Amino acid sequence: MAKTPDRPLTEAELKAPITKANFFPRAKHFIKTTFPGVELPTIKPGSPQWDAWREYFQRHLAWTPEVMRRIIDRSADAPILMTVPTEYPEHFDVSFRPSEHWNPPEIRQITPRDLRERLEELHRRYGPQWGIKVLPRPSRPLPKSAPSLTDEDLRRIYPKREEDAA
Repeated sequence: MAKTPDRPLTEAELKAPITKANFFPRAKHFIKTTFPGVELPTIKPGSPQWDAWREYFQRHLAWTPEVMRRIIDRSADAPILMTVPTEYPEHFDVSFRPSEHWNPPEIRQITPRDLRERLEELHRRYGPQWGIKVLPRPSRPLPKSAPSLTDEDLRRIYPKREEDAA
């Protein structure tokens, strides 16, 4: 995402509804005008604030910020907490009203079994050799490799150093 310059928002931008495109500039403006210098609230999964902000992003804005997406997906680089402009989204965006009937979509974890079924589907669609690269035969025969050396052979070839013998 491109970094937005820190410029004052116009009157038209402040009156426009909050969307995915203008969320970050509006949040910066809200923080600067409402809570200058105050530590911002953080939310974590399982808290009522988390559920409210998740509903705000997913139901109201039809979008999920990257930080929230990483926390939901349990990515390796996911932070523990997410910083938000206010404790509850309705304090930030007055057009948002929480719904009693909204439930967050379930987090579907991919299991190795799911991956195996996908591979089987690919094999059904494209044949059993899907994903296996077939290399052309070499034009000349490969030389026979030397036999593996035993410990005795190695001791004969490489005698002990004088330092180790003492």
